[in-house]
Amino acid sequence: MTSATHAAPAAVDARRQVRAAALASVFAGMFVLGLAFSLKLLDPWEGWFLQLVARMRDGDVLYRDISYGAGPLPAYLTDAATYLVSVDILAVKLVVVLAFAASATLGWLIAEQLGLERRSRFVVLAAFAYFAPPLQQPPYAPLATTFLLAALLVALVSRQHDTRTTALAGGAACALAFCSKQNVGIYALAALLVTYLAGRRLLPMLWATTAFVLVTCVVLLPVVASGGLARYVDYGFSGKGAYLHAPGPFGSTLSEVASTVAGVHSLAQADAAYWALGFFLPMLAAGSLLFVRRTPAALPIVAFAAAGAATLFPRFDTAHVSYAAPPLILLVAYVLHAQRAHISRALVIAIAAWVGFAVVLMATLPIRLARSADAELSTLPHLRGAFVQPEEQSRWEQEGATLLSAARGSRSLLLLVPDAGFRYLITGLHNPTAFDFPFVTTFGKNGQQRVIDSLASGRIRRVCVAGAWFGLEQTKLVRHIRSNMQAGSELGFCRMYVRR
Repeated sequence: MTSATHAAPAAVDARRQVRAAALASVFAGMFVLGLAFSLKLLDPWEGWFLQLVARMRDGDVLYRDISYGAGPLPAYLTDAATYLVSVDILAVKLVVVLAFAASATLGWLIAEQLGLERRSRFVVLAAFAYFAPPLQQPPYAPLATTFLLAALLVALVSRQHDTRTTALAGGAACALAFCSKQNVGIYALAALLVTYLAGRRLLPMLWATTAFVLVTCVVLLPVVASGGLARYVDYGFSGKGAYLHAPGPFGSTLSEVASTVAGVHSLAQADAAYWALGFFLPMLAAGSLLFVRRTPAALPIVAFAAAGAATLFPRFDTAHVSYAAPPLILLVAYVLHAQRAHISRALVIAIAAWVGFAVVLMATLPIRLARSADAELSTLPHLRGAFVQPEEQSRWEQEGATLLSAARGSRSLLLLVPDAGFRYLITGLHNPTAFDFPFVTTFGKNGQQRVIDSLASGRIRRVCVAGAWFGLEQTKLVRHIRSNMQAGSELGFCRMYVRR
């Protein structure tokens, strides 16, 4: 055997090692960047998902005992994370940031498949940081987007390697997206099947669908075994009517973005305006469709971008734009790459500078918070992994003490307030119902009636009801409380009602 024959495999191995090291660096870099950004000032809205996981750790069963409208996989993963960092908000942040880093790494691989050179792929990573940063939200949408991107990568790879393995991997990725957030998984599977159908690849369609069904069944086995399947169907599918018919946020969000951009009078307001402009990414992606060329990569990119855009129904707001952003970013990047001969260098530099500034802001956030007199590390129970404003922390502690006093020695109190999950966490009070995020959209078909029955039977004796619900009040339940229970003290953020 000659030295030349020895050299060829060695060169291949060396290239593989370099590629693996590059991917590991991308993942690690984006993870650190996302972790830095996740240390934003605490938002009470991010507490309800941790309350859900805390109840799971205490023995309550997902869906059967706990209202939850998305798939079980994010809850399982966050539950596992609590064994590493305890039942703390850091567990939720960890899963969200891991999803962000994984999505960015998949975006790098997809951009590579599209023929983007290394410099352009770094701009794509910066665009992920700007348009799709890790938000202070539950992890189900970010995880679903990660698996949607995995399915897109499979669709692109299958152009050269159309095997049973790739089809099974694509179907499995769609299933994991479905088990994170149902609509994302369904749209991802539809996009994958469209790419196969366009190429008349019927056997891969069959393998992908089979993998989707099998993986979904495996992930849902604990739900079935624990007796939660009926409520899973209710909260996630048949009982979604209130969610679908709730007032759409597009108009109010557009108005809010316009107001934010127009009202810049300080650095903090400029920062808010900078991030708010990311709301217009779907419009940019829609415009880029006019310049899509008919190439083998065009259909998968367009199909999965459409799948991402479809998730904006019915909640077209800034958070959902961020969740939908990754495939839209890749569509725009694909079009810009295809049209690069007609794009000025100045425009390319401007785009890179605009999205690159997000990386600077994210990386320096912990330093800025640590040096600020308006931020300190939280000492609230279960929320010690975040910065808070000192006056906010004091207010929350006082309101928590007020709630405990109003409970009159009982550990059980029904909170019908938008941030109920957060308040259960910081007070240690027990929720006597399944609803820790008690908007009307989370009650399913008969959830309000079940709570009314518990009130009528005396199992629930004390309720604290908020006044502001953003158009998502549980009208039937609140009407019963106000008509049949004795109004008590006004606590500022809610009014107490007691059994007569």
